[in-house]
Amino acid sequence: DGVFPLTLRNMWRGVVLFNPLLALISFAALPIEEITRNKDTVLAGTAKVIGHWIRKELHFPEHWEIGEFLSFWVSVDAFVVLAGAVLTAYVGINGLIRRMAMDRCLPQVLLYKNPYTGTDTLILLTFFVLCVSQVILLNCDVEALGGVYCYAFLSVMCIFAFGNMILKVKRPSLPRTYQSSWLASIAGFLSVAVALLGNVLGKPELLTYFFVYFMVIGTSILLMFNRVNILRICLFVLKELEVEDDLGELEAESGSGQAFAVVASSTMSPRWWWKRGAATATHESKPDSESGEADPEAATLLQNPYRHK
Repeated sequence: DGVFPLTLRNMWRGVVLFNPLLALISFAALPIEEITRNKDTVLAGTAKVIGHWIRKELHFPEHWEIGEFLSFWVSVDAFVVLAGAVLTAYVGINGLIRRMAMDRCLPQVLLYKNPYTGTDTLILLTFFVLCVSQVILLNCDVEALGGVYCYAFLSVMCIFAFGNMILKVKRPSLPRTYQSSWLASIAGFLSVAVALLGNVLGKPELLTYFFVYFMVIGTSILLMFNRVNILRICLFVLKELEVEDDLGELEAESGSGQAFAVVASSTMSPRWWWKRGAATATHESKPDSESGEADPEAATLLQNPYRHK
């Protein structure tokens, strides 16, 4: 099954053990007012208070700044964890965008590799620009950035649960290692949806930034999915423009409005287009003056003008 299920299991165990334990220690070491006032540095403040308590209880010398040392250690550890999170984000987005580009969900230009480093430079630069632009738009507000990330994460979790239910309906016989019941899927979807709704009601002003980035990425993917239809529309428009140019030339040559109307009505009919293709095929299928042989493809096109190669 690989290491992914084991990683999820270990992460779940760590979250269940450490998160409640750290919260209880923080409530025991600091008053509620201080926790509310210093909500961004709660763990560092908790470590400082616990260090001073350890020094007093164990009768260490006064110059031993155990509290400051533990506070500095927690800050360094937080920096390392966040650096690892940023690195994980770049690794994850690189694999995701590359896979989507290979599946033609995103433009193929993103598959360009740097000849010197062998990395997907355009993918990494695009992700970097998106992240920096979000920081600039939110004026470096960490709380607002966390809210936008919360919207994105909970939305993805909702899509996971919804996709699981779709697989149960559309592909019930698809072999898979793990299977979840309908009750677990619906309960998970509703739980995440309630959490997402609570965050939206708590900070509705962040929805604007979330939908801006959502629309940019979604529009890019939608254009790639409908690229064939878009190209067909462009080809139709170009053909119409070509017909208008031909009609303009005929009008200039005829010099008569009535004659132009007759010519225009005839050229707008499907039979005129068939005759035009047949005449072209006849001209191309004439024997060459040197070889004396006809072009077999042109002859076939003359017999069946709707046949494609």
